[in-house]
Amino acid sequence: MMLTALEKPTGTLRILAYVHQNERGTISDFYRKVGINQESAYSALRNLLQLGLIYEKEEGKFPFRKFYLLTSKGEQIAEKLSSIEETLTDTVYGYYHRLEELEAAPEAPENLAARLEMMLKIQDVCFATGEWDSCMEYCGKSLDLAQRLDDKAAQLKIFRDVGWIHERRNDWDAARKNFESGLGLARETGDLSAMASIFYDLGAIHERNGEYRRALEFFDKSRQASQDAKNDWNLARALYAFGRVEAQRGNYKKSIGYMEKSIGMLEKIGDLSELAKVCTGMGATWFYLDDMDKTIEYHEKCIRTAEKLGDATGIGYGLSNAAEAYALKGDTKKAFEYLERALLIFEKLNERMMISSVYSHYGQTHRLREEWKESEEYFSKSIALLEELNLPYNMADAHYKFGVMYKEKGERDNAVEHLSKAHEIFEKIGNKSMMGKVAGLRKDL
Repeated sequence: MMLTALEKPTGTLRILAYVHQNERGTISDFYRKVGINQESAYSALRNLLQLGLIYEKEEGKFPFRKFYLLTSKGEQIAEKLSSIEETLTDTVYGYYHRLEELEAAPEAPENLAARLEMMLKIQDVCFATGEWDSCMEYCGKSLDLAQRLDDKAAQLKIFRDVGWIHERRNDWDAARKNFESGLGLARETGDLSAMASIFYDLGAIHERNGEYRRALEFFDKSRQASQDAKNDWNLARALYAFGRVEAQRGNYKKSIGYMEKSIGMLEKIGDLSELAKVCTGMGATWFYLDDMDKTIEYHEKCIRTAEKLGDATGIGYGLSNAAEAYALKGDTKKAFEYLERALLIFEKLNERMMISSVYSHYGQTHRLREEWKESEEYFSKSIALLEELNLPYNMADAHYKFGVMYKEKGERDNAVEHLSKAHEIFEKIGNKSMMGKVAGLRKDL
């Protein structure tokens, strides 16, 4: 490729960019200001002259310095380089580069504020890609700087990010403490939108623990604050939350109504990140209505949307949930492919709740192939992990599917044991639809 002509010597592209930006340059400019040594500067300069991308012009008076300017071809290439550099500036590479510059700059207030901005951007990238440890490291650094600058908006964001990471790691107490710290700042500053978001976060913790009444109280507070703030994004999230709770209580049609409203609002706003989450929630609801085509449609939409964003968690959710639907439609090969990809993602993220879900879906897929030993192993692994995490709905679902497996295998006592445990939990959380399903299976035993 012709591009190899510009890859070496070192500094060739940087000299082109420098001359384009400054209209001309001297050899001393190249090794003093471009960041390359003198030998590399001379080598790169010779290369550019030979390629006809720059030309030499001597000053007409003492000290008769030689300047280097771009030819028309050099100008064309340099303009494209400038466009590429502008694009890279708004990537994580650009953020790191800019942060290095700011850390080397004097500690003037404007430089510190710009440094915090770059740290928060890097923090966002680390969060989206599931680099939890790196994200936590930047959260610590940015919180120190935000407190030093008395930037309460930044502090609030950081507390929420840390809370989300603890939530993904199933450390509910640490998540709650950080959300409550953020809520205090939101109230102090009168930020209704932030209050709406944190009410949602706190409600989600109660939801995960099967405390639906408390969850709905917080989600309703989120809805009210969203409406007061005229914030459709937060309102869409609150509607999605209502939909999730209704699904877990077995009110599937009501759940779909909430989620359809949420999806419509998010599509209008153009928020792909939240849209991916609601799509996988919608897919999960259609699953319990036994419509596998709709289930797959929404989970695949979740995957596509998350891929556009580089959202590893969203991709994993979509893959894991779609896999179960593919298995039930008879495509166990695709199911296993999706589960393998999902497990790699969640193991990297150490997201134990979703690891347990992947195990359950593996158990389900092996059951459909009548591979009883493998199915039993995966259901057992899923339940063991769920017992540690104390997630009632997920636990009931796993026991239900485990009971179905034993029923098909012909092991009546084991089937009764797991179906009874599932019925007990579904009754406790008020899911009458699943209670009916479980009761029907127990009658047949």
